[in-house]
Formats: sequence, structure tokens, C-alpha cells
Amino acid sequence: MYRTIILFLLFYQSSQSQTESIIPQSHLTLPALIEIPIGTDTSYGSGFIMSSPKMNLYLVTAAHVLLDKGRLRGTSLFLTLPPDSANKQDIIRLDLACLLSMHALLPHKSADVLLIRIGIVTAPKKRELYCAFFITESDYLHAAAYQLLQSYQDVAIGNDVYMYGYPTSIGLRPNPQFDYKLPLLRKGIIAGKFKSKQTIITDCPSYQGNSGGPVIQASPFGLGLKFKIIGVVTEFIPFDESRVNRLPPGVLNTNSGYAVIESADRILEILKENE
Repeated sequence: MYRTIILFLLFYQSSQSQTESIIPQSHLTLPALIEIPIGTDTSYGSGFIMSSPKMNLYLVTAAHVLLDKGRLRGTSLFLTLPPDSANKQDIIRLDLACLLSMHALLPHKSADVLLIRIGIVTAPKKRELYCAFFITESDYLHAAAYQLLQSYQDVAIGNDVYMYGYPTSIGLRPNPQFDYKLPLLRKGIIAGKFKSKQTIITDCPSYQGNSGGPVIQASPFGLGLKFKIIGVVTEFIPFDESRVNRLPPGVLNTNSGYAVIESADRILEILKENE
């Protein structure tokens, strides 16, 4: 009888663990979809909301998602957040011209990283947003604490990494194969570090729409793992097919499967300069 109970408990624990994600739920709700209307077209990107030491709220993304040669791509930004536990989803319109007038757009001086100060935490679970209009509101606005950022020196080659984002350029739009309003994850490893630029290389392929999405490193911590944000996606690394002798002259760049990540240090540098 005693052995039967032990076997039952082990089976129960094993069955229960199969329904749980290795990644904390708070991390799964990080990535936000960015949509910027440009005439009859739309520019897409990814990002995440972060709270600072002074309880300011920032939208973190890649600078090129919003800026083209230093100019705003559009006047409005639609921000779609992942659904909460009740399957409610926030969609917010940010007035970029208004935020610009408030000096709330904060690009890094040299790196492809940009922060937008979009509000402030006024009390537990209470937030005041600037230049924002809720299209849908679920009383849910998950923000990553700045303590989740991990510096460049603590990024280790070979560690598992998770790329979060909205690769809106893949799939068949007329016959969708996935929900474009929900993030997709990509798992890989830290493939290398480019010390002269302080960037990180992963073997996760990146596509248009992934830019600005958070990248999470899973590293050993005691008997388990800790998950930290090591930066944001900025670009894929192309494979130059013109170097293959059998092809005719000309450059045909295809995705090599590697991507460049701007370090979380750049985010902290913007915070230090502006707070």
C-alpha cells in the first residue's frame, strides 16, 4: 500500500509538470506588438514595457522600428499587449507627436535602442499613461521591472536563449497559419559576443516584425534556472549568396539564421542619462 501511494504521487507530479512552462508566466506576457500606420501601409515591430527605479513606465524597442533617418515613421503607434490570465488583451494608441513634444522619445546615442516614456506607476496596480488612448482596456498592463535586465558581462556563450516577438512578415496572410496578434517564441543559444560593438549574437533567426522584441537568457541558478532580459533584437545576419561561385554576379542576401541583439546595457545607459 505504501509503495502504491508513492508511485501515485510521483505519477501525479510528473503529469502536473507537463502542463507547466519552463518559462515564468510573467516573462511570457512581456512582448508587445507595435504597429505604425504609414499611409495605406503599416510598419510592424516588437517591444516590451518596463518600469524604472523612479517608477516611470517605458516602451523599449529598437530605434529603427520608430525612426527612419532620425524622423518618426508615423504619428501614431498601436500597442497590443499579450492577453492576461483571463484572456483579456489591451490595445493602446500612443500619440507619437504628443510624446515627442514631451521629450518622451529617448533614442540611444549610438545603438539601435529606443525608450519611450509612456507613463508612471502612481500606486500598486495603478498607472497613469501619457498621450495614450485605450481601444480595449482590461485593467492589465504588465511591466517588467528594471531588475530583470542583465548586463553584457553576464551573458555566457552556449546558454539557452529565448527570442520573443511578432514576426509579422512570415506565413501566408490570406490563409493565416498562426495568430499575428500573439507573440511567437524562438529558442536557441548565445552563439557569440561582438565585443567591439558590445552586441550579442544568437542562432535564432529573426524576421521583419521581430525587431525590438526582448531576448531572454536562461542561466543556471542554484538547482534551477533564472531568466533575465539580455537585450532587444535589432537585425538578422544575412548570408551573401553572391559568394557562391555557381551563382551569377550580384548580391542576394538570405537569412543566415543568426541575429544581432543590442545589449540591455544600452537600455540602462538611456535610463541613467534621463533619470
